[in-house]
Order: sequence, then C-alpha cells, then structure tokens
Amino acid sequence: MLVEVGVRADIRRSKQTPDGRSKYLAIVKSGQGWTGAVAYIHRARVDFRLQHEDVADQGPRVERKRVDDPAGEFHVALRRQTLQDVDTAVELTRRATAKVG
Repeated sequence: MLVEVGVRADIRRSKQTPDGRSKYLAIVKSGQGWTGAVAYIHRARVDFRLQHEDVADQGPRVERKRVDDPAGEFHVALRRQTLQDVDTAVELTRRATAKVG
C-alpha cells in the first residue's frame, strides 16, 4: 500500500533513546530525504504534515492540533482506534504527499 501512495517507511535515529532508534516511524515521500516526511506514526496516533484547512471536510476523528508554532507543518493528527481509521490515514497521507515538493 505504501508504494501505491508514493511513500516509504523510514525508522529515524534518535540521540534520546538507548538503542538510537526513534519512538516513531516516519512516512516519507518516495525520492525525498528528511524533508520529505509526510506523517509520523506513533503508538496510537499518526501526525500528518497538513494544516487545519487541508482537512476541513473531515469529521471529528481527525484532530486539529493546537500548536505553539503556527509556522510548523504537522498540525493534524489521527488517533488510531478502528479499521475505518486506516482508510482515513491513507487518504490523509495522500493529501500530505501531494503537498510535499
């Protein structure tokens, strides 16, 4: 499914963990490096590189994050709880991928 959407999974490195691995999985636009991240998958949440207006048509399951840095890029999250959330996550990944240069 990742190839179909035009992304790949990437385990990032961290200086804050004993094993050097981050606590999340980055979804990166194919052909892009660090700046090509479109989503970060945590245990129960996915953060998307989208603004609030990018998800105006989405229901309350899609969280519009309150952010201290309005210039930041990851303003939308989805808490994964149901199978329908997987479909929503794929759609939001497509949207975020389209926005990355």
